[in-house]
Amino acid sequence: MAKQPPVNQPPPIDITREVNDEIARERMQNFVQRYSKIIISITVLILLAMAAYIIWQNRQDARVQDDSIVFNDIHRGVVAFESVDDIEGKIATLQESDNSYKMLSLFLQGKHHAGLGDLDKAIAAYNKVADSVDVEPQYKYMATILAAQHMIQKGNDTEQIVNKLQPLEDTHFKYSARELIATSYLNQGNTEQARVYFEKLATSFKAPRAMVKRAEKILKTIGASDE
Repeated sequence: MAKQPPVNQPPPIDITREVNDEIARERMQNFVQRYSKIIISITVLILLAMAAYIIWQNRQDARVQDDSIVFNDIHRGVVAFESVDDIEGKIATLQESDNSYKMLSLFLQGKHHAGLGDLDKAIAAYNKVADSVDVEPQYKYMATILAAQHMIQKGNDTEQIVNKLQPLEDTHFKYSARELIATSYLNQGNTEQARVYFEKLATSFKAPRAMVKRAEKILKTIGASDE
């Protein structure tokens, strides 16, 4: 009797491996179910933070553009000598900003009040810039010079002018400060002290040439010192 060919037998089932795989799948499902909400929440928070930053950036850009339009309106109003109420309303809008237009609008405010003859308000506007802690030094110095000019126009005491301008002695604005101090002394009739400051300007090699010429011209009028 002929032998029957061997029948292909299926490989033996590895029960242990299947059990381990099932346990692993169950653990993964439990992990996903348990932590999926947390993972999704964290992902959403990250996306929201990114979206918030983009929106903030866009709003900042939009705010700067809006402020630029308002600033240009203020400038046109100052040139055209518009009413104080119209100008002040627009300036108040820029005072709520956190960009440079907030500071620049105060310069226009001072210029506007000075043009209308209200020197007290002009000085107050420039002093806001000069006394601000978050303004670049060069703008603070410039505002101090402008405020001092109007103080001289008002006839403020020279001691006040000197006290205001003295801190500028160590800056690039020292020559302008010296000229204003000399002018204040001259207006008060103190030619001796005025001469001291005008001579400092006239003999300075670094002072602006136009300023030197003004000092020389005034010294010819009031006379140089005997020393």
